[in-house]
Amino acid sequence: MTRIRGMGRVFQRGSRWWIAYYTPCQGGTDRCATACGRVHEVREPAGTTDGDAKKLLKIRQQALAVHRTGLRPFQGPRQEKITLAELLDGLERDHEIRGRKGLPQLRSHLKHLRDYFVVDRVVAVTPTRLRDYIAHRQSEGAADATINRELEGMQRAFALAAEAGTLVSAPRVPSLREQNARQGFFERGDFENVCSHLPDDGLRDFVRWFYWTGMRPGEIRSLSWADFDQETYTIRLHASDAKTGFGRAIALVGELRAIIERRLKARRLDCPLISTATGIRSATAGRVGRRPVQTRASPSPRARASRRRSGRCVCSMISGELLCGTWCARGSIPLSRCASAATGHARYSIATTS
Repeated sequence: MTRIRGMGRVFQRGSRWWIAYYTPCQGGTDRCATACGRVHEVREPAGTTDGDAKKLLKIRQQALAVHRTGLRPFQGPRQEKITLAELLDGLERDHEIRGRKGLPQLRSHLKHLRDYFVVDRVVAVTPTRLRDYIAHRQSEGAADATINRELEGMQRAFALAAEAGTLVSAPRVPSLREQNARQGFFERGDFENVCSHLPDDGLRDFVRWFYWTGMRPGEIRSLSWADFDQETYTIRLHASDAKTGFGRAIALVGELRAIIERRLKARRLDCPLISTATGIRSATAGRVGRRPVQTRASPSPRARASRRRSGRCVCSMISGELLCGTWCARGSIPLSRCASAATGHARYSIATTS
């Protein structure tokens, strides 16, 4: 068979078959540290038979043809040497550069991926291999939602590699169906029962603020007196302190006004925070938002149920024209939408979900 010039060649060395073809210089080799724009010959092993070598050469020539059209850059054997651990390192680095707040959670999710895909190359991460990983995590008792968060990290790592040109394309990562919607509310009677067992006024004010506003514990602890406008009696949560990245302002009326007035009386001039070290800022207060308050007279309510209940509280305050004036009460804006904006929830149904 006549060999066409420029189409590469197949040859044998010992018991191994090799292929050789010409490709634009991409750098990262001993010959060229960076891309020089020239065309170099690339040689790579191609199996133990002539048929395997010809098959691989055909694949490389097809990839080069796509490269010449400008659709995708040619990667060749380089992308077949990339390990999944390298992609996960790139994902962590991207989160660090962007200053993402979810970096600790991401590292926790990626830990299981690193333990399972220890030395796997990216080309070996097939749908079958991913299903084996899902089955492995399920056997360890991991919830479907947890597995999805881990696989989402892998999917994002693939996408970043494809954007950078490290991979030709990002493979599809499967996901599981989640049926973990939270239900129930932390009702007023249970809440008052818990408050009666709290040790001091500062901690009680922290919990009451949490109950009436739906703010996350970390958001409450970040509030300072500089965020409080005493002329209009409003307080603003800055975007840098909000989990969602969007700031919001809350009018201090009703229970909230009473709380802030108590905090004003207990204010410490040496501390700029509303949650002081001896009051809401205490270590015990930091645990209230994450763990249930254990009492003999009350079960252990979850803080998330209290946040859902706060959406209903805000709705009742809005309907009484206390927080948002008369626009919401007149029907111009749905109450659930205003409630979700005040509490920082992403979904409008938070105030109506049972």
